[in-house]
Amino acid sequence: SKGNFFTMRELYTKHGADVVRLAAANAGEGIDDANYDMQFLSTARKKLDDLYEFITESHGKGRETTMHIDSWFTSVLHESILKTTSALDGNLYKSALQVCFLDLSRHLKWYLKRTNGNPQKNLISLYVDVQLRLLTPFVPHFCEECWWLIKGKGFISSAPWPQADTQLIKPEMTFGEGLIRDTMGDIREVLKLAKISSPQKITLFVSAPWKYTLFVKVHKLLEKSQDSKEVMQGVMKEGSLKKYGKEISRFLPKMVGSRRVPSIGLSHKDEMITLQEGAAFIAEEFGCSVDVVSAEGSKETKAGQANPGKPAILVE
Repeated sequence: SKGNFFTMRELYTKHGADVVRLAAANAGEGIDDANYDMQFLSTARKKLDDLYEFITESHGKGRETTMHIDSWFTSVLHESILKTTSALDGNLYKSALQVCFLDLSRHLKWYLKRTNGNPQKNLISLYVDVQLRLLTPFVPHFCEECWWLIKGKGFISSAPWPQADTQLIKPEMTFGEGLIRDTMGDIREVLKLAKISSPQKITLFVSAPWKYTLFVKVHKLLEKSQDSKEVMQGVMKEGSLKKYGKEISRFLPKMVGSRRVPSIGLSHKDEMITLQEGAAFIAEEFGCSVDVVSAEGSKETKAGQANPGKPAILVE
C-alpha cells in the first residue's frame, strides 16, 4: 500500500539485470539487515554508462611515454585487485564493490585529471582489462559486451581472475597523491577565506625535518601512554629534539589531548619531491606560480605552521 514493494521481474524490466545485481551487492553484508537502496539503481546505471563510454573512446589509446603518475595508477590497480579478492573471499560483496568499482572509478578520474586527459596507452588498456574482470561477478552481461568490444579472448566469464603483483604496490605513492589532493583542497579553503579569486603566487612550506622525527616518536610513545605529560617527557629524552623543547611544549600537549597527531606517510625529503613534482599541476589548476620550500630556516611566519603531511600555505 505504501508503494515500496517491487517484484524482481519489475526491477529487471525497469533497470536491467546487471543494475539490479549491483544494487543487491551494495545492499549490505555480514549480519546487518540488507538495505536495498533504490536511488543506487540510477547511480549504478550512470556509472556503467560512463564506463562503457570511456572504454569505447579510450581503450588502446594514449601516449607511449611514461610519467611519474603512471606508477601511482599501476599501484592503485594492483592494490584494488588485492583488496577485491580478499573481500570476495570473505563474502564481503559490498566492500568488494566499493573497491573495484566506486573507488577505482574515482582513482581513474584523478589519474585522467593528473595526466590532463592523456593517459598512458598500455596502462589504460590494463585498467579496462582489470576493471572488467573484477566486475564480472557483479555485472556479467555488461562485462561480456565490453569484453567483446575490446576484442578479449573467448568469454570474460571463463577468463582467469587477475593476479596482484605486490611489488608494484607502493604505499608511498598513495600518500604522495593524497598529499597533493589534500593540499589543493587546503589552498581552495585559504583562497575562500582570504576572498582571493585570482592568486598571483602560492608558496607551500614543507615541515621542518625535526617534526617528522618528533611525530614518529610521539606515535611510539602513545602506544604506551595517552598522558600528554608522559609523552612530553619521553619526547624530551630524544637528544635531537631537546633544542626544540620550547616550541614543542606550545603545541604538543594540546595535539596529544585532542588525538590529532599527524601520521607520517612520507619523509621530509619525499614530501618535498612529491610537491615539487606536483607543483606544475597545482599551478595549472590555480592559474599562478607555485613555489615549494622547506620551512626550516624560513623567516616567513607562516612557515612555522607547517606539519608533516600538511604544508603551510602562503597566497599572494
